[in-house]
Amino acid sequence: MNKLILISLLSVLARGVAAQQPASDTVHIPAAAERIVLPEHPYHMSEGDFYDYQRAYGLSNGQTLRLYSRGFAMFARVDNEQQHRLVAASANSFVAMDRQLKVRIDLGPNDSVGGELVMVVPATPLAGGGAGERLLVASFH
Repeated sequence: MNKLILISLLSVLARGVAAQQPASDTVHIPAAAERIVLPEHPYHMSEGDFYDYQRAYGLSNGQTLRLYSRGFAMFARVDNEQQHRLVAASANSFVAMDRQLKVRIDLGPNDSVGGELVMVVPATPLAGGGAGERLLVASFH
């Protein structure tokens, strides 16, 4: 008797699954929540404070981030790409004025460094779609 009830239940479930509409060919991928925005109130950083951050940093993706200054202006450059003028967002984070990158640098003892770089890079075109842009996130090592 139990087997008969179980078989009936399974057949009803099988019909229900078969009656479902086929899935759409469209795949929806939510946009990245990460964005690069300029700070509403930039952090005041003196030239001397920025001096501690001026150097080359190795990134987890094999690229190199360089922070440097020209006069009172702060800049960042990844490898040989264009330079980006920076504004301090906090005591250890910076945002490019063109909103193409942001960086957080955690300086530790014995020259250890942590943090991450978020950078806008061209996206690779998908079948039939435009290239657009995407965000690259790389950590320091």
